Amino acid sequence: MAGASARALGRYGWTLRRAGLVVNYLGMPARSGQPAFLLAIQEPDPLAAPHGAAPADEEHHQLADGTLLHVSIWMRPGGPAPGEAVVAVPAAEGWTQLLAGLVSAEGGA
Repeated sequence: MAGASARALGRYGWTLRRAGLVVNYLGMPARSGQPAFLLAIQEPDPLAAPHGAAPADEEHHQLADGTLLHVSIWMRPGGPAPGEAVVAVPAAEGWTQLLAGLVSAEGGA
């Protein structure tokens, strides 16, 4: 089912954008009418104090050396706003975050 859904979206062109500690991989659809996708990565500030253990959630990813990355996936109909370079705060710029998780039998997350 997931493969069929991905094929229905068609082809995407991916670009890398970076500003300071913020990295974006932006997927723009080849066909109009399809949403754009954004993989947003916030690297740690090398001058900041080290973090403790990473929270167990979808956004925090701890590398083997202990480095903590914030990684999130977003989509937006029509793609980024004109002139938008790097997206630092996707929610403030009209992007919708994609989250995956288990749903209990009662219907809650």
